[in-house]
Amino acid sequence: MAFVHLDVLCFYSLLVCTAFSSVSSNAEIKDTGKHSSQQYFFYRYDGLDRATQCPDYIKVDGQNIGCRFPYLEASDYKDFYICVNGSSDSHPIRPSYFIFQLQNIVKPLPPDYLSLTVKNSEEVNLKWSMPQGPIPAKCFIYEIEFTEDDTTWVTTTVENEIRIARISNESQQLCFLVRSKVNIYCSDDGIWSEWSDEQCWKDDIWKETLVFFLTPFAFVSLFVLLVTCLLLYKQKAVLKTIFQRKKEVFSHQDTFC
Repeated sequence: MAFVHLDVLCFYSLLVCTAFSSVSSNAEIKDTGKHSSQQYFFYRYDGLDRATQCPDYIKVDGQNIGCRFPYLEASDYKDFYICVNGSSDSHPIRPSYFIFQLQNIVKPLPPDYLSLTVKNSEEVNLKWSMPQGPIPAKCFIYEIEFTEDDTTWVTTTVENEIRIARISNESQQLCFLVRSKVNIYCSDDGIWSEWSDEQCWKDDIWKETLVFFLTPFAFVSLFVLLVTCLLLYKQKAVLKTIFQRKKEVFSHQDTFC
């Protein structure tokens, strides 16, 4: 398994790094501190011949506050060494060093394409798609927040589908959200993704009741309409016959005269 093609962000002030499946949808730069110095970021891991400077600095007001370096080739399951140093006109800056492993800082995208299916009065089937990105399916664990009317509880699963028993077959609304992280079989401790969009199901009992009453009424109305049309048609035929007979009688009288 390899976590290649992950975007890694490191922020100096927090001394923290996070690997994202997609920086554009996950990265949020929050840095309110004042910077009087310029800082520089160097990294190295087994496979690199020498320490390498950050290829893409994250800047605020012209100051380097972090580093973004995507596509770290063959870097997972290896010690990743970081050094942050800098320069300042007012005082010397002591270099900072820290170390981590890439697979332990991965923050996946949230799952999407959620579906909620009410199988019967007792069971609900929840399903979602695996988060986008290079992380293998076997490396995910999911946390599900399920709400039935006013009752909410949380459960976890390693599959992207789960069946949940309903508390009551009379519940009016069922909703759930799901988030993901890399499980303990692929990392020491993953980072939870953001929560997905909420997916809900509502019991349209009033529609079912309306259909229940309107369906027989519609059949009765259709039957009455057909009978009425048939009677009108027969009445028209009878009147036509009577009219023809009277016409024949008048014609006969005129001939006799």
